[in-house]
Parts: sequence; C-alpha cells; structure tokens
Amino acid sequence: MDTTATRHQLETLKAAILRNERGTDADPIELRDGLLMLHVRYFGAWEVPEDAEDDGDYDWKVPTADTRRRLDSLVAEYRKQIPGLAWFNQGEKCWITLTAPAS
Repeated sequence: MDTTATRHQLETLKAAILRNERGTDADPIELRDGLLMLHVRYFGAWEVPEDAEDDGDYDWKVPTADTRRRLDSLVAEYRKQIPGLAWFNQGEKCWITLTAPAS
C-alpha cells in the first residue's frame, strides 16, 4: 500500500474514532521515521496505575482493560485495510498513538 492510500485509510479511522468517541481529540497525521502516526487523546476510559501516587492531577494514566480491548478490536478491524497497523499508549495526558508503515 502506498503512503497516500495508507494516509487515507488512517484518515478514515480517525474520522470513525472522532465520530464514535465523545470527547476524543486527534492531531493531524504525521510521517516520522517511515511510519504514519495518528495521535488520539481521551479514547475510552483511563486510570491511574496501581503503583502510582495520585495527587488528583496525575498525568501518566493508562487505558483501562476495557479501553485496551476496544483498541485491540479496532486495530484488528482496520488492519485488514492497513497492514502493520498498531497502537501504543504514548503516556502523558491520555494520548494513544496508532502507527502504520508509510509504504
């Protein structure tokens, strides 16, 4: 799949996420080190890790188990159109990054 086609598929995924996830935000898709990256904020529910001290304003929350399952399902569905699609928790401020090879 070429970069333009992959970018289009990621834009389709981004639109689906923004349409179905209330309160979610996303940055423009970027190309870095041969990967197209889609950064999504506030997808699903987040929680403070058990081993962290929560002062009420903890910035390094992690997706809940249900949110991780939903992301895994979403990625599996879109991986049919976007080979190599993956997601990871970027960390601070509830950001998730979805990546796909640029070509």
